[in-house]
Amino acid sequence: MNATPQEKLLEKIPHETPDGYLQVLVSIVNSSDVELPLTLYVNGLVISGILTGGHKYFDHLTDIYGKYFSALPEYEASEIIGTLTSGKSNYGPGCDDIKISEMRYIHMRDARIHTPGKEPMPQNSMFWRGRLTSVDGFSMGTYTVICT
Repeated sequence: MNATPQEKLLEKIPHETPDGYLQVLVSIVNSSDVELPLTLYVNGLVISGILTGGHKYFDHLTDIYGKYFSALPEYEASEIIGTLTSGKSNYGPGCDDIKISEMRYIHMRDARIHTPGKEPMPQNSMFWRGRLTSVDGFSMGTYTVICT
């Protein structure tokens, strides 16, 4: 079967692939309770925090959504929260089903975003999720601003 002109054009476009070493680190935290201090460089931003597993990220979402949807009837809130956190089943100790090459997202807790000349945001840190293909680089350890 011959490829269409659009398919031929798409074949020429390079596909972004995440850093293989970073994928291994993400795989480790996604299939265990290990967490690692990490600083990411993403499109000119510095995001620093603790690399954590997707299961911990989704546990946090369950807690947050539980507070936001508490005004709804319990069955509705449970259904909505279940839908929004359905990805949790792919993560956690003993979940080795996802191949390293299939890792798509990275999760951080106590994350803070640093931009040049500005205070880190948020002030109290947060959970953060991003695409591995968006990460330009990374460093082990967290970034701390020291004011003098």
